[in-house]
Amino acid sequence: MADLTLRTVGTGTAFPDGVRTPTCNLIQYDGFSLVVDLGSGSLHKLARLGLDPRTISAVCITHAHFDHLTDLLPLLFALNVPGYERADDTPLTLVMSAETHRLLEGARAVFTDWLQPPPNKVREIVLQPGDSLELGPFSVETAFPHHTSSSLGYRFTLQAGRRPVLAIPGDSGPCDALSVLCRDADVAIMECSMPDSWPLPAHMTPGSLLDLAHAADIRHLLVTHRYPMVMGVDLPQLFEEAGRRMSLPDDMDEFTIPVH
Repeated sequence: MADLTLRTVGTGTAFPDGVRTPTCNLIQYDGFSLVVDLGSGSLHKLARLGLDPRTISAVCITHAHFDHLTDLLPLLFALNVPGYERADDTPLTLVMSAETHRLLEGARAVFTDWLQPPPNKVREIVLQPGDSLELGPFSVETAFPHHTSSSLGYRFTLQAGRRPVLAIPGDSGPCDALSVLCRDADVAIMECSMPDSWPLPAHMTPGSLLDLAHAADIRHLLVTHRYPMVMGVDLPQLFEEAGRRMSLPDDMDEFTIPVH
């Protein structure tokens, strides 16, 4: 069986950072390249990693905040450029919530047909929280994280119920949807935006993240999306003391985990 590779292409936030670009994650398995979120700078970093944007198989957007979907617009623009053709006859699949799709349609009203590639280049799928679909080699489940009205969190499982199980809820505060998406996950990519001394309802803190890791029995937690006010928290020590496994791309993007 082919190995599955997970890369954090961008681990930053909406706060400008000279080292970390906004959110983007890449899952690759058996020739299928799945991108979750496309914050600004993602396309250039994906190209630097050797992934030609014309070969991306699918893009899933977690919600309609700029630090998670800005590069979706230049991707759609590029697919309209003459000579910039898809690598094969398979269209790029875009997955998003109805609210995110509504905002994309608003952008198309501004930028006209340049954001509307031909149907043979792009296939758009609009999901409601709780919907599921088959996407390449993955079975995808969704839920509604506690963040914005456009939020759509994802749980990816290799078809036929095989492991590994990957959870990428996107930004969220503590809620039941996180336990649904992250239950018994082999790897969960979670944000940790704020310290426990400065909690925000729609974001995670170290304490709420550790509670989730215990409740959902997450096997390995990958923590990204940290704002400056939480960067000083020693997350590795906190999780080690609690007996939980976690990785922290510290001041770096392009963190790679081979998942067997």
